[in-house]
Amino acid sequence: KRIQQISNFLLSHQGEAGIVYCLSRKSTEKVANDLRAQGYKARAYHARLSADEREEVQHEFQADEIQIVCATIAFGMGIDKPNIRWVIHYNMPKNIESYYQEIGRGGRDGKPAESLLFHSWGDYVSLKRFIDEGEATEQFKIVQSAKLERMWEFATAASCRTNLVLSYFGEYRNTKCDHCDNCLNPPDLFDGTKYVQMALSAVIRSQESVSLNLLIDVLRGSNRTEVRDSGLDKIKTFGIGRDVPFLDWKHYVTQMINQGLVSIDFTDRSKLKSTPLSNPILKGESTIMLSKFIPNDKKPKVKVPKLSIDVGNADQDLLAALKAWRLGLAKSQKVPAYVIMNNKALDQISSVLPSNSSELLAVDGVGRVKLMKYGDAILKIVKEYG
Repeated sequence: KRIQQISNFLLSHQGEAGIVYCLSRKSTEKVANDLRAQGYKARAYHARLSADEREEVQHEFQADEIQIVCATIAFGMGIDKPNIRWVIHYNMPKNIESYYQEIGRGGRDGKPAESLLFHSWGDYVSLKRFIDEGEATEQFKIVQSAKLERMWEFATAASCRTNLVLSYFGEYRNTKCDHCDNCLNPPDLFDGTKYVQMALSAVIRSQESVSLNLLIDVLRGSNRTEVRDSGLDKIKTFGIGRDVPFLDWKHYVTQMINQGLVSIDFTDRSKLKSTPLSNPILKGESTIMLSKFIPNDKKPKVKVPKLSIDVGNADQDLLAALKAWRLGLAKSQKVPAYVIMNNKALDQISSVLPSNSSELLAVDGVGRVKLMKYGDAILKIVKEYG
């Protein structure tokens, strides 16, 4: 979930001001509520607030009375807060100009700032619908659609993101920035041109009449009734990719969609259509790099960073209260006290005085299971004694 990833991200930005940009008013309120539930001082900002309410949020943020503003794109115009240390996009922006301007609100004091971008195909579809259903001229819509495509390419890129932004604004270089995610953790890519050619050929030979799953069935030579009834078992590419597992094919075709090599026509029952980028690949004029499919159980576990805590300043009253709580729980469950929580964890809690679940999760000895079981009780005790 995005909110959990945000929580993990904020562990390394404790007490630092930041903005979460959202696509809708509803999202700003939901994210702000979720973050407040974790103990963060967060407020929503959107056009439906009264002028007084918007001014109040801006004042509180400027005065460091709140740490986080969850806002639509309206927020930040005219805001000159130098100590914004991070900017999160809960949804993909409509173009690179907007993205660049919004992340530029971080680090205006010259110190490092960090940005985090979430994106999904649903974001793209929503933004494309806004463009298509708008009242602007057709030429304006064409330009905005092209900019949206470029933003999608940025979000799904496997190369240096900094260079992509620079080239967009007319500055070109081929040296890595060494600070974007793709430079720090290069994806494992391979030449997937032959798989892309197989899939594109099947889309075209089917007269662009197949959805994603049906395309994979054709490529794998499925005997499903829908395949036979549609005559798709008679086309030349039927079964051409039978040696590739279903989930691998789904991973590859999704990347093709992400790269604009094939599109989903939502007005025609989500059938796949070729794009202007399809022909050069079929002619062998382009090489397409894809990432390999890795099952979830094979992916490396994302570890929550743990804090380095000096327990020499532990609050002894709080520590005694936590041990009493642990003892009572251990007796009721008929287990040793350390099974509930070890001494090291209680010492650290008594030293760091966590105010929300994210801070508690950063304590060594507190994992997600213990957080779910005992988090609320521990935070309540900390609040009483802290």
